[in-house]
Amino acid sequence: MAKLSVENKTIEYDMRKSKRAKQVRLTVSGDGVVVATHPARVPEYRVIDFIKKQFAWIQKRLDQISKIDVDLMRYDRKHYVTHKESARALVHEKLQHWNSFYNFTYHKVAIRSQKTRWGSCSSKGNLNFNYKIIFLEPALQDYLIVHELCHLQEMNHGPNFWSLVEKTIPDARSLAKRINFRID
Repeated sequence: MAKLSVENKTIEYDMRKSKRAKQVRLTVSGDGVVVATHPARVPEYRVIDFIKKQFAWIQKRLDQISKIDVDLMRYDRKHYVTHKESARALVHEKLQHWNSFYNFTYHKVAIRSQKTRWGSCSSKGNLNFNYKIIFLEPALQDYLIVHELCHLQEMNHGPNFWSLVEKTIPDARSLAKRINFRID
């Protein structure tokens, strides 16, 4: 883990070479660590320059993370097993409520301990949710449920998708900005 200071602010970052990477990519994990993934052919000084150029974006992400209880990002398997069924009950209750507006067909619903996602929707109509959803405020829970439900019809984040989500969650975009980060 390395540190970088810009304008009296310091961030921790990690650099990872990837054979599959075509360009430098930044992610900010739930505990505030910046990861720069880059092609092997890109020298480290260029990656550092890229991080410096993206410093405002990184700082914005770190601010978003601080608004949500970071402690909920660091739980072990025992915590997952303890809370999985409560999360399942919450998700099913909210799916039933929100799907009454959409009437979409979905198949399996899985509750997982995912490191990088709050939820996902497969092309087969299976919905997956992170068990940590139970620790979020109700408005964020509702947004996540509706977000994944709407992927049953629109498997992208285009204008039609957002129109569908905003049908029931008018402030969806502001909620998306609050929760749009990777979790660990």
